[in-house]
Amino acid sequence: MLHPPTLTRRQLLWASVLVEGPLLVLAVGLGALFEVPWWNKPVTVEGCLVGSALGALLGGAVVGLAHLQGAFLGRLQADFKLVTRVVAPLNRTTDLCLISLLAGVTEEALFRGLLLDWLRAPVGDSAALALTSIVFGLLHPLSLPYVAYASGLGLVFGLLVVREGEIAAAMLAHAAFDAVALLGAVRSRTLRADG
Repeated sequence: MLHPPTLTRRQLLWASVLVEGPLLVLAVGLGALFEVPWWNKPVTVEGCLVGSALGALLGGAVVGLAHLQGAFLGRLQADFKLVTRVVAPLNRTTDLCLISLLAGVTEEALFRGLLLDWLRAPVGDSAALALTSIVFGLLHPLSLPYVAYASGLGLVFGLLVVREGEIAAAMLAHAAFDAVALLGAVRSRTLRADG
């Protein structure tokens, strides 16, 4: 099993900024270079509420999956435990919400903002959704089941952009998903340690 280095709270927060920040710069820079102004999409209260609610529901479902059995789920559970160990120093709700928001905004800007918009015209919605979802999953390579899981989430976030017509909905869905899943995982780990 992979044993990541133990980082302090401060190191984890800086690592999040140093990994996620350049993704946003890349998404904006490439969007400007290739004339894909993904940031011009409208923002509506409805889209933001739909995205936030969907993300929170999916995050809650993942917390529930942690208690099920099966080979595929067993591998995912091991991956979730690994992620939980890595983020354990971020035991403050504000820390977990901050890195969740950072990941939601930056990753969605790149994948569902830039890449999805760029691919939709030449290959169509279905192929663009599939391609961006697969690439998103491949860039979360903890294990093959985790890649499939991340690809599925990428597909949901992409469908949300296509349905709502706005990137903010996917950004908030991603952020809410990460926040609920991380808070649930860290809280579960804390309860097990106390119990």
